[in-house]
Amino acid sequence: MTRNRPFSSSTTTRRFAESTERLVRTLGFHVQTFASAQEFVDQAHVDGPACLVLDVHLPGQSGLDLQRELRQSGVPIPIIFITGRGSIPMSVRAMKDGAVEFLTQADALARLACGDPGGDRA
Repeated sequence: MTRNRPFSSSTTTRRFAESTERLVRTLGFHVQTFASAQEFVDQAHVDGPACLVLDVHLPGQSGLDLQRELRQSGVPIPIIFITGRGSIPMSVRAMKDGAVEFLTQADALARLACGDPGGDRA
């Protein structure tokens, strides 16, 4: 059974993106992947409930800039950042701009597999 909620992923590491895509598909979600922020903007159509998994470091526009652009455009899509090279200032900016979570790649797959990207938050 495929859940009627798209799950979009845009990450810089193709192998990690493929692993994330496979994992999320096994959880029953429809998955679309994009190679860059611009590709997401050009091709994604968010018509209903959805979630965007995004890396900070992308070719061209950064994930943080895409997040801000989506927020300013009124696109209400929850964003989970997953990055291998994040920093505290990056995570603070992402969270202040409305990110659901900011994860390292080491934590991300385990939390997504458990259906708990926010850790033990209620």
